[in-house]
Amino acid sequence: MKRIVYCAMSAMLLAAFACSAGCKDKTPRIEVPEGYTRENGENMFREKEDGVKDDTVVPNVGIRIYNYAPSIFEENENTRHAYYCSNKYTVGNDPQKGSINADGNAQITDYIAYRKGVKLEDGNWYWSEKSYVLAPLKGSETEGKHICDPNVIKGEFTYNGETYPYLMAYLAEGFTEYVNEFNNISLAVAKAPEGPWKRCGEINPLKKYTSDDYPEEWGDRKKYPYKTGVYHWGWGQASMISADKKGKVMMAYSSIRPYAADGVNWQQAYMTTIDRYDFSDLNNIKKEYELTKMPISGIMRGGYQIPEVTNGDFAYEPTKNRIYMITDGKYNDSTGKAAGAPLSWIDNGGNEPGDVFKNIANGVAAPEWTNVTSILGSDRVNNIAAHNTAIIRDAYGWLKTPKKIEVAITGACVAGNIYKVHPESTKNDPNASLWTFRILRKTVTLKDEKEGQI
Repeated sequence: MKRIVYCAMSAMLLAAFACSAGCKDKTPRIEVPEGYTRENGENMFREKEDGVKDDTVVPNVGIRIYNYAPSIFEENENTRHAYYCSNKYTVGNDPQKGSINADGNAQITDYIAYRKGVKLEDGNWYWSEKSYVLAPLKGSETEGKHICDPNVIKGEFTYNGETYPYLMAYLAEGFTEYVNEFNNISLAVAKAPEGPWKRCGEINPLKKYTSDDYPEEWGDRKKYPYKTGVYHWGWGQASMISADKKGKVMMAYSSIRPYAADGVNWQQAYMTTIDRYDFSDLNNIKKEYELTKMPISGIMRGGYQIPEVTNGDFAYEPTKNRIYMITDGKYNDSTGKAAGAPLSWIDNGGNEPGDVFKNIANGVAAPEWTNVTSILGSDRVNNIAAHNTAIIRDAYGWLKTPKKIEVAITGACVAGNIYKVHPESTKNDPNASLWTFRILRKTVTLKDEKEGQI
C-alpha cells in the first residue's frame, strides 16, 4: 500500500504543463510507501505521538521514549539505512510504579532500532516505521542489561563457515550492581541491512571489560565504590571504517577507565582507542595494531582545545586521503551556553584508511587535527544540546564527495530548561531530559582548507 502526496506547483509550472480544455489533471504525484514519514525540517524521524510545529518536531515527553546514537549509511542516492538506540513503550507510563516495559524490562533499557530511508521525487527523505533488530540477551553476563551504540559497515565477513556482507559492532552491558559500567563491544552479522541480525555468540564479546588487571585500589568495586570517582565504564561506542572494502576494518572506540601510561601513576581516563582488525574470518580475528590513546591536538569545541575525545564517529574521504571525525557537543547548565559538536579531519598518511593511527602507534609523530566547524540544531529550545553524533557515510564508512558532509546529531532539551519548555514533565522524574532525545540531520559544506559552513 502506498499513500499519495500531491506536490504544490507554481503558476509558471502549471502553465507549462497546461493541457487543452477537458483534459485530466496532470499534477505530479508522489507515492509514499505505507508507514513511511517525511523528515520534518532537521528532524529525521519522530515518534507517532510527537507534535510538529513550524516543521519542527516537538517531543512528547509523556511517552518516555528516547532516540539517540545513530549510525547511518547510504546504499545509493535514494536509499539509506539508520540504526540507533531507543527504548520501548511502557505499561502505564508511571515512574512511581517502576515504569516497566511490556516485556518486563525497566523503562530505561536500550535496544537497537532500525529505519529505512527513501528519497522520493519531491527531494525529501521518508523513513519507515521503527523496528527493533537487537535486544538485551536475557541472562547474559555481558549483554543482559543494555544493547546500544550500533555501527554498521559492509564487507566480506565469514562466521561459522558462512559469509555475510554486513557487520555490526555494538555496546553490550551485562548485569552488574553498578549503573553504566563494565561495558563491552560485541559483533553481529547480517545478509541484508534490515536483518535479521545474528549475534556472533561464539566470539562475543570482542572486547570484554574487567577490572582484574588493575591495582586493588582501582579494581575492587566493593572496597572502592563509584562515588570515589573510580569509574569502570569500559569499552564501547565503536565506529568502523572498511580499509579494503572486504574484511580489513579500522575500529575506533571509547575507552573510559583507569589508565596509567607509565604503568604506575594511575588516573581516571577518557579517551579513544583505535585498532585495525582483519575480520575476514570472524572465528579467527587478527589484530594489525592498537593505538591505546588517540592524539586529539587541534580538535576544538566552543573555541577551546577539547580536553578528551570519546563517543566519536569516523569516516574516510579518499579524494584528499583524510579521516573525518565528529564527537559530542557540550552544554553548561550553570551558564546556559552550548558548544556544538566538533567536526575535524586528520591526514591519513598512508594508502589504507587508518594508516595515520598505525603510524602513531609505531612511534611516528602525530599530526594535528584540523577543525572544520561545530554543529548544533537550529531549534535552540528543544535541541539546545548536541551529542551522540554520526557522519552519514557510504556502506564502507567512506565519503562519496569531498565537497560536503552530512551528519546526524542527537538533539536534546537539557535539564536546565526542560521544565520551562515542557511543563508537562514531572519534576520528580530525574530522566525528564532523556525523553526529548531526537535525531537531527545537518549538512556541512566543505570550503577547501577553510572552515565549513552549515
